[in-house]
Amino acid sequence: MSHKVNSIIFVILLLCIGVLNTLYHTDDAVSELENKELQLFPELSFEAVFEDQLTYKIDRFISDQFILRTPLIKLSGSISALSGFKSDITISVAKDNMIASFVEESTSGRAESTEITETTEENADQQTYEFGDIDVNYVVFDDRAFAAFDENIPAELEYTDAIKGLSKRFETVNFSVLLTPTQVAFLDKSYASLTDDQVASLERFEGYFASDVTYVNAYHKLKENYSEDLFFRTDHHWNGLGAYYGYLSYCEAKAIKPILRKDMVYTEIKGFLGSVYKLMNNQNLGKHPDKIMIYTPKINVSMDRYKVVKGKTVVSVPDIPYMASEALMGDKVSYKAFLGGDCAMTVIHNLDDTTLPKLLVVKDSYGNALVPYLAGNYSEIYAVDPRHYAGDLSELLIEKEIEEVLFVNSANITRSTGYADLILKAFN
Repeated sequence: MSHKVNSIIFVILLLCIGVLNTLYHTDDAVSELENKELQLFPELSFEAVFEDQLTYKIDRFISDQFILRTPLIKLSGSISALSGFKSDITISVAKDNMIASFVEESTSGRAESTEITETTEENADQQTYEFGDIDVNYVVFDDRAFAAFDENIPAELEYTDAIKGLSKRFETVNFSVLLTPTQVAFLDKSYASLTDDQVASLERFEGYFASDVTYVNAYHKLKENYSEDLFFRTDHHWNGLGAYYGYLSYCEAKAIKPILRKDMVYTEIKGFLGSVYKLMNNQNLGKHPDKIMIYTPKINVSMDRYKVVKGKTVVSVPDIPYMASEALMGDKVSYKAFLGGDCAMTVIHNLDDTTLPKLLVVKDSYGNALVPYLAGNYSEIYAVDPRHYAGDLSELLIEKEIEEVLFVNSANITRSTGYADLILKAFN
């Protein structure tokens, strides 16, 4: 009898929760805590039904807009922090939509569209361009998080072939590639079983590109200087100092003279809690915020930010007199301090020397911290994010008489196939 009573009470509780969630669900477009876009209630239409998208989106809507979602996530993180684990590491599996923001088979088995839609300045940096979340192991050592690396050789070859094909297509243009190591490349070898070998992947690209493309392996210089703290503890990016050593690696490979740190202006911004903290809500990470280190060359610049409107890349904010600054972040401490965050295209003009060559940078967000260093070596830099861009880079190369192209991507770009297609579409 008691079992029947318990079952009835349980059913009633479920019904009550369902009714409350229907009446008082949230309608948030973005979750700042999780650093992701949330599914709003989908538009009802026959097309959505026939394309088998409606039930999928409604399911996402119920999950994303669940009543008290944010307080419950915070409570979960607090309980985990009090759970009594005594080991030196914590492993969490999370749905990652930050690094793999490109074409991917979705969890429902459908391939999502890669069509670029209209964006505004307000939401451009919040868009994830998510084509299906991927399970990623995050390894947390007390106050520092590592995203595990997943080896995918077919994706490595797809990325390589796309760039090699472009270098043959544009024979007069010099192509370079800098794949940035992530923090997991420097993980103690005793924990090697927790991740695939990212260093081996970076080394393979030397053979892939051979003499066709200049390959910059920044791992060695970062390894030499790793004790200087080159990566954020709470975010998946390298910090300003890590990007500087990436810049030195690039200059060495290209045989150009770098601007030294002593000849730059240094700014430090404290209180940064980054993307991995938001994704995991790990309390140990939250207790140890990062600082953002900004080094900028002492040159006069003008920076223009572009966005996509009705399928065209147009100027959004022109004539910004700095490339990296606290002023670019808005009202929150964030990685937007570098270039103002991701957008369709960022153009930097070196106002002190217009005789230097011009550079096209095809990048993901890792490139944001690197590009400001390059401004002293080029007269103009066109930094393009192919996830957001709607123009034709082939035309841009000709119109602006650009003779050098640099691809700057996180090593995790080769975790899944699809990014190569975005590159090729950007060059039409």
